Amino acid sequence: MKALEEEKNIVLIKIGGSTLKSETESALIVAEVTKLVEHGITPILVHGGGPHINARLQALGVEPQFKNGLRVTDATTLDVVIDELNNVNHKLRSLFAEKGIETVAINDSNELFNCKQQKNGELGFVGEITSVNLDNFVFCDATVVPVVAPSGVDEFGQKYNINADHAAMALAAALNVKTLVYLSDVPGLMKDMTDPESLVKELAPEEAKAIIDSGELKGGMIEKLANSIEALMRGVEQVCIADGRVDGTLLKAALRQFFVGTTIKARA
Repeated sequence: MKALEEEKNIVLIKIGGSTLKSETESALIVAEVTKLVEHGITPILVHGGGPHINARLQALGVEPQFKNGLRVTDATTLDVVIDELNNVNHKLRSLFAEKGIETVAINDSNELFNCKQQKNGELGFVGEITSVNLDNFVFCDATVVPVVAPSGVDEFGQKYNINADHAAMALAAALNVKTLVYLSDVPGLMKDMTDPESLVKELAPEEAKAIIDSGELKGGMIEKLANSIEALMRGVEQVCIADGRVDGTLLKAALRQFFVGTTIKARA
C-alpha cells in the first residue's frame, strides 16, 4: 500500500445506484471519472446498486424493505444484493474499458471489509464495518481505477450487505484519503427538495450532527451525513454530497477549489 499512501492526488468517490439507473447516466459518470484520470487524479470508486437490486427483488416477488435508509436484508435479499452489486461492478468496468481506462474489480470475493452484524437485528444481514483488510485492496498503480462493490464478511465467514456510504467512509479513512465525494441524484442537502435555492452549500460537522439529531431528515441522506461526520473524525479533510448527473462536479470536488453540492469540513 506504500504507493497509494504516498500518492497525493486521490479522491474516493461513492457512486449511488440512483445515478446508474440508465445507460446515459452510467456513461456520464464514466466520462466524469475519466476526466479525473486525464488530469492526473487517482479515483477510487465505491458503488451502490439500489435500483438494480430493487428491480431484481420485485421480479422475484419480494418487496424491498428499508428502515432509516438501510435495506432490510434477509437471506434471499442478501444473495440478490451480492449478485446485483457484482453485475453493476462488471458493467461499470466494461464502460471504463471502452474509454481505455484500466480498472480492477474488488467485490465479495476479495473480503475487503471485515464486519459484524448491526445491532439492529431488524435489518437482518446488514454489516457494520469493524476493519478494512488493506491486504486485500488490489491497487496496481495510479492509472488503474479500483471499483469496489460493498459487501463484508464476519469472523465466521458469513457475508453481509454493507451500506455503500458506510463502506466509502471506512475505505477513505483506512487509506488516508483527504477528499470523499458522495454522488447521488440530488444536488446535496436541501432545506426544501422542491426549491434548488435551498441547497446548503457548506456545513461544519457539528451543524451536520444537529441536523441529524433534529429528526427532520429521511432516508439515505441520514446515512450520508452520519458517515460524512465519521469520515472527518477519522482524518478525511473534506466530504462533498453532490449530484452525479452534473457535468464537471467530480473534477471541481477533486481540485478542492470550489464548494460542490454540500461541502462538509471543519472550519478554521
